[in-house]
Amino acid sequence: MIISRVSLGFNAQASIVTVSPEGKEQVKEIDFSRFSAKQMAGNMTEVHKAAMATVNQYAADGWRLVSVVPSDVAGGGNTVFSQTIYYLEKK
Repeated sequence: MIISRVSLGFNAQASIVTVSPEGKEQVKEIDFSRFSAKQMAGNMTEVHKAAMATVNQYAADGWRLVSVVPSDVAGGGNTVFSQTIYYLEKK
């Protein structure tokens, strides 16, 4: 499973989390400065590109993308949390 997650708000953060079938997690932090709306949009693109690069790497190693589940949650104040979960299976 590959999880692309972004938290927007006072402390904006982004990461790609890879979870192996055995449950081992690997976290790759993505630089996510938020100085302007244009820069935030560019950062979101970078997060999606990093997630797809990870999915493509697994596909090259014989994994198949089974489903993609997006979700967005608005929290208290101005915090928004967005994540996309990519489920893969070994061919």
